[in-house]
Amino acid sequence: MLSKHCETMFSGAPASFFNKDVSNAEQTFKALRGTDLLEDGYIAAENLDDIEAKEGKYISKFLLQEGDVVLLARGQSMRSCIVTKDVAEQHLIATANFIVLRLKSGQHGEFLVAYLNSPIGKQVLAGLSSSTSLIKSIALSGLKKLNISFPSLEKQKQIADLFHANVAAQRATQKLMDEQNKTVEVKILNWLQEV
Repeated sequence: MLSKHCETMFSGAPASFFNKDVSNAEQTFKALRGTDLLEDGYIAAENLDDIEAKEGKYISKFLLQEGDVVLLARGQSMRSCIVTKDVAEQHLIATANFIVLRLKSGQHGEFLVAYLNSPIGKQVLAGLSSSTSLIKSIALSGLKKLNISFPSLEKQKQIADLFHANVAAQRATQKLMDEQNKTVEVKILNWLQEV
């Protein structure tokens, strides 16, 4: 069962824990949104919304740590991401649409992200989800009972390394494609202006 491999598993903080407006309080946090979970398994750390806890609400439990796996548990598209060191340093809070899986020491969350975002993992998550109209939802209790075979720690490390290398290669390729498109666009505009 998945819960045997986790130090803890929890749902994100409810909206009632936060003020609607952010004052100039000493301590603000960043709120995780579904759109911040990228398809490559990373979290977009740019343009995060500031949030502020209501007085008397302790939200440290919901603060994401490096290595956590975050699962979007409500919406049309279930996906998961790894919390990197850079993201953890942003004081990011998991809100109510998420389930956080904090694996036991030595385990590699990248394995779990790769599995949950794979066609097999998506099928398993679809089997766990209940849906009302177009909105799917995964219950924490069902996720805890999920039977996933974890590979050896050595194999998890290999998967983690490959996961990060693949994301870096995809991003480098996309950057190259974007630069190529800009170059072609500029060249075509220059030719059109010569006519």
